[in-house]
Amino acid sequence: MIAKKWTKISQIGEYARNRGLINLLIGPLVFLVILFTPFELPDLEPEAKRFLAIFLWVAIQWLFTPIPMFMTGLMGVSLAVIFGVAVPREALAPFADPIIFLFLGGFLLARAMEELGFDKKLSVKIITHPIVKGGFKKTFIAVLLVTSFFSMWVSNTATTAMMLPIVLGLLRSLDIKDSYTKSSLLIAMAYAATIGGVATPIGSPPNIIAIGMLSQLADIQVSFLQWMMFGLPICIISLGLLITLVFKKVPNDILNMPIDVEGLKKTTPTQLTFNEKIVITFFSLTVILWFAPSFIDLFSPKDSPLSIWAKASLDPAIVVLLTVTPLFVLPLNSSAKILTSESVKKIDWGSLLLFGSGLSLGGLLFNTGIAGLVGDLLVSTIQADAFYWALVLTIAATVFFTEFTSNTASANILLPIIIAATMSLGIPSL
Repeated sequence: MIAKKWTKISQIGEYARNRGLINLLIGPLVFLVILFTPFELPDLEPEAKRFLAIFLWVAIQWLFTPIPMFMTGLMGVSLAVIFGVAVPREALAPFADPIIFLFLGGFLLARAMEELGFDKKLSVKIITHPIVKGGFKKTFIAVLLVTSFFSMWVSNTATTAMMLPIVLGLLRSLDIKDSYTKSSLLIAMAYAATIGGVATPIGSPPNIIAIGMLSQLADIQVSFLQWMMFGLPICIISLGLLITLVFKKVPNDILNMPIDVEGLKKTTPTQLTFNEKIVITFFSLTVILWFAPSFIDLFSPKDSPLSIWAKASLDPAIVVLLTVTPLFVLPLNSSAKILTSESVKKIDWGSLLLFGSGLSLGGLLFNTGIAGLVGDLLVSTIQADAFYWALVLTIAATVFFTEFTSNTASANILLPIIIAATMSLGIPSL
C-alpha cells in the first residue's frame, strides 16, 4: 500500500518536473520558429521580426517559467543587442530612468521603517488609539485603513507581511475558531494592501511601469498629485466595498466583541524612539516635496519662475534620493546609523532590474514598430466610437490574465500595445 502511494507521488513529481521543462522550452521554440520562418512584417524593418521573436520568448518565459522575471528581462535586453535590434547604449538607457531611482529611494525609506520596526509600531499605535478603541468591528476597519495607507508607500507584499501578525493576534485574542471567518478577515487584509497600492505612483510596480511608459512612449508626464487624483478615489470606493462585503460574511457576535487593547500594547510598545521620529520626519518631507510642484501650480502661474523651477528640479526621484541620504548619517551621536550599506544590499534589486528591462523592451517594441502594428490591427477591427467598449473588454481580459500570471509581467506586455492603439485612434493615451 505504501509502495503504491509512493509510486503515485513520484509520478506526480515527475509530471511536475516535465511540465516545468516543457514550459521552459516553449519560449525558445517560439523564438526559433519566428526567427527562421520565411515571412516579413509589413512596412517594418527586418530587425522588427527578430525583436518579435525575442519579445515573445521573454513574454512566454515571464508567464510560464520559474526563472526570476528580472533575469528573463535582462536576457531579452541582451538578445536585442546581440541580434542588432538596438545598440547597448539605447538598450540599457532605461535602467537609468528617473522612475527606477524613484523606486530605489522608496525601497530605502521602506527599509528604514522595517529595520526599526517603526511601521508595525505605528500600526498598533493607530489601532489602539482612543478614537478607534472599542469593539472588533471598529478595530478591524482601522486595520484595513492602516493596511491600505501603508501599501500606498510600501510594497503590498511587505505591508501584508507586517500586518499579518497584528491581525492574527487580534483573532487569537478573540479566540475565533471558525476557519471561514478567519479566512475572510485575513483575505480582506490582503485585499486592503492591494487596494492601497493603487493610490500612489510608488504603491505597486505596474503603476511605475505605466508612468514610465507614458513618459517614454507617449511623452506624457504624470505627476504624483495627478496619479493620486485618479487612484485615491478608486482606493476609497474599493475599500468601502471591501468593508461592506467582509462584514456581511462575519457573524455579528464577533463584530461586537471587545478588543484587548492593553494586550496589543504589551506585545508591541507604541512609544516612538528618536530614530523613528527622524524617519517619520524625512518621510513626511519627502511626501510634501513630491506634491509641491502640483500645489505651486494651483497658487502660482504655470509660467512663473517658481513653477518652472519646481517642475524642473523637484522630480520625485531626485527628491527621495536627497531625503533618504541623511538616514545614512543620522543619528550623529551614534555609530549605529538608521541605514547602512547592509540595508542597501537587502532592498529588492530584482524588481529594479525588472522595471528597467520592462521599460527597455517596451521602448524597443514601440521603436521597431511592432506595438504600432498590433495597435493598428486592433484599430482596424473596431470603430473609433466603439473603442471604449473594446477598452472595457481589454480591462476584463487583463483582470482574467493577471489571475494566473504576474501583474508586472502583464503591464510590461500590454501597456506598449495599448498606448500604440490609442495613438493610432487619436484617443488620449492617459
